Amino acid sequence: MAVTQLHRKTPTPAHPVGTVAAGVTTPWFMAHSGPIAAIALGVALSLTPGVLPRAWPMQAVVTALFVVAALVLLAGVRRFRCGFAPLAGAAAAGISVFAALGALWFNWSWQNLLRTEMGMPTIGVTHWTLTAVTTAALTGLVVVTARNVPRVFVPLRRGVVATIASVAVVYTFVLPLGNTVVTRSVQPAGLAIPASVAGNPSLAGSTASLVRWDELGSHGQRFVSNATTSVRVYAGPLSAATVDDRARLVGAELERAGGLRKEHLVLAFPTGSGWLDANALDAMEARFGADLAIAAMAYSQRPSWMSYLFGRSEAEAAAVAFAREISHQIRNIPADDRPNIYLYGLSMGAVAGASALAALTGFAPEIETCGALWAGPPPGVDRTTVRTALVENPTDPVTLWQPNLLFQPAPELHVWLPVISYLQVSADLANSLAASPGFGHRYGSEQGSMLPGC
Repeated sequence: MAVTQLHRKTPTPAHPVGTVAAGVTTPWFMAHSGPIAAIALGVALSLTPGVLPRAWPMQAVVTALFVVAALVLLAGVRRFRCGFAPLAGAAAAGISVFAALGALWFNWSWQNLLRTEMGMPTIGVTHWTLTAVTTAALTGLVVVTARNVPRVFVPLRRGVVATIASVAVVYTFVLPLGNTVVTRSVQPAGLAIPASVAGNPSLAGSTASLVRWDELGSHGQRFVSNATTSVRVYAGPLSAATVDDRARLVGAELERAGGLRKEHLVLAFPTGSGWLDANALDAMEARFGADLAIAAMAYSQRPSWMSYLFGRSEAEAAAVAFAREISHQIRNIPADDRPNIYLYGLSMGAVAGASALAALTGFAPEIETCGALWAGPPPGVDRTTVRTALVENPTDPVTLWQPNLLFQPAPELHVWLPVISYLQVSADLANSLAASPGFGHRYGSEQGSMLPGC
């Protein structure tokens, strides 16, 4: 009796997949059709083109992420005991493999066409070999970690979430305080002051300036150092404690340097880090000559994408304060002697500049703006204002990246798939400045000629 009960309680051993069970041998391909289909589908989707070519390390990271996501989805399906018959699974795996090969061929051809147009080296077998090896290593590392270190994986996942939340809090609430120890500690050391700047009273940071050289920050220092004929004034995040004080300082600098007596005055709005595109400003100097003044004010030290996500209202408020201060000064000048006013912004600077332009129209309607130029503006920037010009590269992911791309196609994309194309354009954001001017998020001297005139 006891032996009978023991036999009933003992489970029947399962045959390993791919071995003989009831006289039937399952081929390896059919036995592993699920993972093969998932991996091949992940590879195929990762190779759908975005808007820019990629170096092999970037492509390997993107492909590994897609493959891991596909394997996670497969595990979820299997958890609910959903599956296909062996023949159906093998067919799905075969179709996925052919799709991956087709995507590889299409991506290879598309990248080389675009690289040739951009003046970049084309890619070959070495590129794809390095991509495949690195992708396999990254994917294997994730899979091994997830399977063999579950007690570490769960706390690690929680730690990653906590880290992301902490970074968001720091960038949202700590750095915008501006005059704190944290902000001062991340200020770049900058460049040594050139003699051409120190002795030129038309430039911020000179010996005659109200703004010290070390207060400009590295981007402000480069901005004034590149001047040839124009008046250039700039206030960095350390130049004054508040946005309003910074705006008043720029206004006072503009008056001191003689910028208000020039025929043309450009209000330039930098990116989140304070950077201004030298290509555009040099082209404006070439267009207007010595009768030009350019004034700018930094509003943060974040990267532009971080300002777009977490500090957009801060940038817009700083731009409005800047425009209001300059308009107060211009009002005191007789109408016939006032300079022609232009606004310019690239990327996040276009977001800030559009707010300044709307504010000028509201509180200073008597001051006519000759024109505004927004280069590489993110979606949502006002594009209907009179005398506003836009310059957008078709391969610029910044101008395409928005939630609508999840479910709405964009004509700039050669291939559009719901959700997938949004992820591809998101990956291209990290690569947007690697191209030459005229491609990606890089713009050239055409900006100076595209700025509308009076």
